[in-house]
Amino acid sequence: MGILTESTKKIKDRLIQEIEAETATIAADIAARLPKNEEIDSELNELQKRPEPTQEAKEEAARLIHQANEIREKINSKLNKEILPLIDQLIAAHRKAAMLTMSTSGFILSSYIDDIKSILTRYHNDVVMGWRESQAKK
Repeated sequence: MGILTESTKKIKDRLIQEIEAETATIAADIAARLPKNEEIDSELNELQKRPEPTQEAKEEAARLIHQANEIREKINSKLNKEILPLIDQLIAAHRKAAMLTMSTSGFILSSYIDDIKSILTRYHNDVVMGWRESQAKK
């Protein structure tokens, strides 16, 4: 038992040394990729040197944001009233056709259409609902 314990201890010590060496290498690689304090300070100085936006620029930005919000509302309206119901009808038709013909290709196609619907739903949730939440916070 003494030989086994001694051998296990040697293996353990060797593994610890290798892990420590690898950790030091990884830490050095990460440190080399991080920006230096001087770089960060110079970037902050550049940002502080930038002038405050003019009133015209602020008004133009507000106008563009308002315009974007109007467009987003139009997209949301079309999405809810026209596109999503059509996708639902398309999915139902392909599923029914697949059931009638016992064809798997219909299921594959309806799966593809489900993907489209989930993309549109994600768009709605991320963009439109996110926009509404941001408006509610204002």
